Amino acid sequence: RSEARIHFERSYGWWLSTLPRALMLKRLAQRTSCALASAGRRFVPVVASRARPSESTVPGLIAAGAGIAALLLSRRGYQACVDMAEVDGRSWTGSRPAIVVIGDSITEEGTWALDGWVARLAAHYTRRADVINRGFGGYNSKWALMNMDRLLAPHERTVLTTIWYGANDLNFNPAQHVPLGDYKENLSGLIRGMKQRSEAIVVISPPALDQPRYSAIFAGGSDPPVYERSRIYTEAAREVAARENVAFIDLWQAMTTSAPKNWGACYLRDGLHLSGAGNALVFALLLDAIATQFPHLHVDPPVPEHPMGSCQGLPVHLPFFVEITPENEGKVFKEGSGA
Repeated sequence: RSEARIHFERSYGWWLSTLPRALMLKRLAQRTSCALASAGRRFVPVVASRARPSESTVPGLIAAGAGIAALLLSRRGYQACVDMAEVDGRSWTGSRPAIVVIGDSITEEGTWALDGWVARLAAHYTRRADVINRGFGGYNSKWALMNMDRLLAPHERTVLTTIWYGANDLNFNPAQHVPLGDYKENLSGLIRGMKQRSEAIVVISPPALDQPRYSAIFAGGSDPPVYERSRIYTEAAREVAARENVAFIDLWQAMTTSAPKNWGACYLRDGLHLSGAGNALVFALLLDAIATQFPHLHVDPPVPEHPMGSCQGLPVHLPFFVEITPENEGKVFKEGSGA
């Protein structure tokens, strides 16, 4: 060997042998930070993101150490990290969590058409989460609380649950009506129960009800003050969501302020249930709430290198077919089979 090569190996050999190890630890830190993001922990990604492969090994080791230490404190993070694998540097997971939407007919009908708000949500989280519709027409908060265990997803992990009741609670039909105080207690019970099962919760207010059409179709021509009641029950839902410290969507206000002159005809097809525009409004409000309240669940728009977008806390379920080759398929599906 030449003297120049011997000198180079003596001077930089230790760094050259250490760098791959550091990069391996850095990759572990990245996996750890992604897992913790899905559990709502956001401090590790900040630390881990500061170490780039082109930088010195010290930041990488620090980031890996911080990630591993925090991972040990997070059971959910540990489970998510164990379940993750990579193909050519791209993260994917062997299973997918659930997003559960619980409510009445307005939720149930969310999958009746491709433009329904639940159908859009399912498309939005394709290969990232299974959207489970637990909407039951005619149900109120009392009946939902009585059947809460039957509303759960069969998945091991639920990352988000929407709770949407009130339209039937405020109904003047004695079989469905729930007094305001009981409505608030039921809503609190649902939230507290779901907190044990879901990592994030969003409460949606009752819609503003179009009194003339509601009266003609659902009240036999009588004129109950459902518009005012929907406002009162909206304020009750807001109060409960604030007290229970969960996210809240004020659909009533969004409907009446975005189309002040014809909001009923715009957003409701019959004075109660959503039209196409109403479904679009609910979907947009929900995505906005997710982006601001739970950014780790926000899916960024697609780009050429990520045709399905990117999401910090929800990696895709199994790798894309273009990433699978005869050389790596055995390793890929062996890793994915244990999830």
